[in-house]
Amino acid sequence: SNGRFALHFNYRNIIDSVQAKINNLLNITHAENNLYEAKGSDIEINFVFSVGGGTGSGVFADIAYLVKEAIGNVNTTSIAFVVLPDVFTSMKTGISMQNVKPNGYGALKDLDFLMRKDINKLNLDLEYQDKTIQIKSNPFDVVFTVNNLNTAGEKISDISEISEQIGLAMFTGASELSAGINSAYDNVITILNGGAL
Repeated sequence: SNGRFALHFNYRNIIDSVQAKINNLLNITHAENNLYEAKGSDIEINFVFSVGGGTGSGVFADIAYLVKEAIGNVNTTSIAFVVLPDVFTSMKTGISMQNVKPNGYGALKDLDFLMRKDINKLNLDLEYQDKTIQIKSNPFDVVFTVNNLNTAGEKISDISEISEQIGLAMFTGASELSAGINSAYDNVITILNGGAL
C-alpha cells in the first residue's frame, strides 16, 4: 500500500521518464554505437517483479498501464517475469514470510483477471490525482512465472541465480540469439494469437 500511495502522487514522473527513454530509443543512431545494430523497429519492454506482497505486488498493474500510457502508439511487446512467493519462503523463514503466499495468491488473481480476453469490455479505469487511464488492453503480452526450482528439480537457494536466469531470458529474447532458436516468447504469442491458450 505504501508503494501504491507513493505512485499515486508521482505517476507523472513515471510517465515522463518512460517517454524520455522511448524517445532516446527511437532516435538512436548507428553513429552513437557502431558495435550494435537495432533488431527491427519494435520495442520490447520487460517487467520484472515479485508477487510476495511487497511493492511489486502492489504496483505491477499501475506501472504496466502507466508505461502503456507513456508509450502511446509506439509498437511494443511487453513481457512480464513474475517471481513467485516460494523464491522468498525457501530463502527466509519467520514472521516476515507468514503472508507471502497469501499475498502472492491475491496478486496472481488480480493478474489473471487483467489478462482476460474481454478486459476492454469491462469499462475499468485507473484514477490518479488529475488523470484517468482507461484499461483497454491486458497489462502484458506474455507473462512468465519464475519459481525457485531449476529444470532438474533442484532448489535454487540464492536470489542472484534467479536474477541471472531472468536476465539471460531477457537478453536471449531481445538479441540476435533469438533468431537462431525457437523463442519461447514467439511460441507463446503464436498460441495466444490463435486463441488456444
